[in-house]
Amino acid sequence: MTGDHDEIMPVVTTDVNRERDELRLALENIMASQQPVALITLDVNKFRDFNLTLGHEMGDAILHHVRNRLRRLLRKDDRLYRIGDDEFAIVLKPVLSRDHAQIAINKLEDLLARPIDVDGDRVTVSASVGAAFFPDSARDANELLRQSQFALYLAKEGSDFHVVYDPQLEGQQDAIRNLAIGLKQALDRNALELKYQPIVEISDSRIAHVEALIRWYDPDKGRISPLQLVRVAEQTGLIRPLTNWVLNTALRECGEFSNLKISVNLSVLNLDDPELVELVKRSLSTWRVAPRRLCLEVTETAMMADPDRNQGVLQELSQLGVELSIDDFGSGYSSLQYLKRLPVHNIKIDREFVSEIGNEDGDTRIVEAVTQLGHSFGLTVIAEGVEDAASLGVLQRLGCDMAQGFHLSRPIPLDALSELLPHQLPAA
Repeated sequence: MTGDHDEIMPVVTTDVNRERDELRLALENIMASQQPVALITLDVNKFRDFNLTLGHEMGDAILHHVRNRLRRLLRKDDRLYRIGDDEFAIVLKPVLSRDHAQIAINKLEDLLARPIDVDGDRVTVSASVGAAFFPDSARDANELLRQSQFALYLAKEGSDFHVVYDPQLEGQQDAIRNLAIGLKQALDRNALELKYQPIVEISDSRIAHVEALIRWYDPDKGRISPLQLVRVAEQTGLIRPLTNWVLNTALRECGEFSNLKISVNLSVLNLDDPELVELVKRSLSTWRVAPRRLCLEVTETAMMADPDRNQGVLQELSQLGVELSIDDFGSGYSSLQYLKRLPVHNIKIDREFVSEIGNEDGDTRIVEAVTQLGHSFGLTVIAEGVEDAASLGVLQRLGCDMAQGFHLSRPIPLDALSELLPHQLPAA
């Protein structure tokens, strides 16, 4: 075991295929002797970003330090293998129980949380981990490796540090795959629908924005909740075509209302999409909608997931002329330093604080403080989840700018919006 700082050593190219073969052979030998074993697979998150921003040489050095740290966990009979560009496998043997393996995983998480010092640069690395066990679930080496990597995949998709394989997880994935097939078909057939929820100016009740909200009714499965729909899209690589459909449909359907702003929600995965800015630019051009009329909403937790990286994407979007809004503000942990730097125009106060406003002093004080904070940054403040006239009155007294919620209007289809808006919008 080394000290607190990793030893600087020359980077050695690893024969990944050879080590993967060695792993399979080791597992086969262990299983033949009927020894209980845990297989832990680990993947370095966003390693491609290290290569792009720091260079491949620095990326290789980071992997070298990660491998050294993993070695610190090993007991006499444990083994470590590099089985992919940024993926490692640890064989724990013997393993007495799942709790025994969990102790190792906890140590692994603590060890990787410490910054790595590479040639004077301090780099923080995050990872995802999957674990599987013999003889609990797997019958042979290939199956154990597949189960561990399946658990690793679920950890990465769910933003958890680790997932332990459970056969029930396979059934859940089958359900997700079936939903994804239906969603792909719905996108291809244009069988999804948008509804629009008005966002009103509190001062005069005029509709200022509408938020585009997706709806999906599957002929076989019935109505699919929007939350489940988006989650399936994120987990199966459909978030880009789904966002493309929502953005283009909202701009096409609402483009005729010349003074109306149109809000569209973005997923955290959209912010990682290198084609996002071009997608937005192309959609605005296709439907001849002025960029100032489009507002892209990103939840606070998504925006703060990687604020340094997201800042660049948001700056590019802002340079197009579109508005940016922090959705569900107050539900996460925004740093005021980032709020000052991010090019946002609006903040939407989370409905959790608005629903009891006037009845709960703590919530009222939070809404008042957020409103004052937003105004101090020159931002428009929007309250979500306004359910009654009393709440709207309190928001007006506190100086909140805009509001949306069932008291004002439920999400409505395009034809109902078309009937409503001519009486709400000034002439162009």
